[in-house]
Amino acid sequence: MLISELSVKNVASFHDFSTEDILKKRCLFFGTNGSGKSTIAQLLQAIDRYKTTGKDEDLLLLKEFFRERFSKESFSDDAQISLSFGTEEITISYNKKMNNIRFSSDLWYPIKVFNEYYTERTIGKKIDISIPESGITIGEPNRQILGLQTKAANLAEKKSNTKKRLMS
Repeated sequence: MLISELSVKNVASFHDFSTEDILKKRCLFFGTNGSGKSTIAQLLQAIDRYKTTGKDEDLLLLKEFFRERFSKESFSDDAQISLSFGTEEITISYNKKMNNIRFSSDLWYPIKVFNEYYTERTIGKKIDISIPESGITIGEPNRQILGLQTKAANLAEKKSNTKKRLMS
């Protein structure tokens, strides 16, 4: 089941946010640094982790997430996120003063958020691929890697040529 609507209140920079359109199968959140993209992704991941495992430690992590990212602009002690899965809505409420979380329903559909945290957990922080061989050059970080790899290849070639000259 897909998330069709999302609203967030009193979490980090989201004093009162809701999606303007019905969300599609694939959604892209973009914005300037500090606009809350990672906050939304991490919040969804933390909720999903707890709802999927039911472990007390995951509930503590979810509470910690809400506590640490409680909106500084809030006039109340409550934060919440509402998710609509088709016609069914689930609201997760956090009370800062009581440090407790309440779910409006036991209903849950697993969520997959593909971001750097997902990547680090699944394949690790370091990906060892040959960019020139794969033909991948996307964005500035990959261009920097490509430049460093080219520089390393040139240095290796110089080293090899120097060794050949010394040996002859």
